[in-house]
Amino acid sequence: MNTTFSVSHDEQRLRRVLKFLIRRRLKWARFVGVALVVLGAAALAVESLPVPTSGFFIVTGVLFALLLEPCSVAQSMRAQNLATREGYVMTLEETHVAVNAHSYSRRFSWSILDQVVDTPDAWYPMFGKMQAQAVYKDLLTEEQRAEFAAFLARRRSAQPIA
Repeated sequence: MNTTFSVSHDEQRLRRVLKFLIRRRLKWARFVGVALVVLGAAALAVESLPVPTSGFFIVTGVLFALLLEPCSVAQSMRAQNLATREGYVMTLEETHVAVNAHSYSRRFSWSILDQVVDTPDAWYPMFGKMQAQAVYKDLLTEEQRAEFAAFLARRRSAQPIA
């Protein structure tokens, strides 16, 4: 496999990658948010806590469940280095994935790949918990997508089961 393609900068794509990574780290926040809303509502129903305290639990729960993720994505967008706002050329080879831009280059060996998350619009090879390199399906030809999917399937079948 030797596939090379260009990825132009797209604010929405960058936002989707950040949302993908943040959502993985904030799964607990939704659970805590829902639990706080339920706790606050139950306390209101049985009048076991003062109304301001129950209201605090409900408001805090809603903030955790609904607003923590979008606020984190917005903060991450603002914190991105200017280098993330330029296009790059990605090369997928049997031994590694390489990303080359004007101001930086990265190279990840497939041997350190933790997992690949397949979504409708991209594959996300994960090189650690918070390091992903998006491989956008719409930028690949049908043959390239099939070749990369077959490559990933071979890698998964070759990995030992823990």
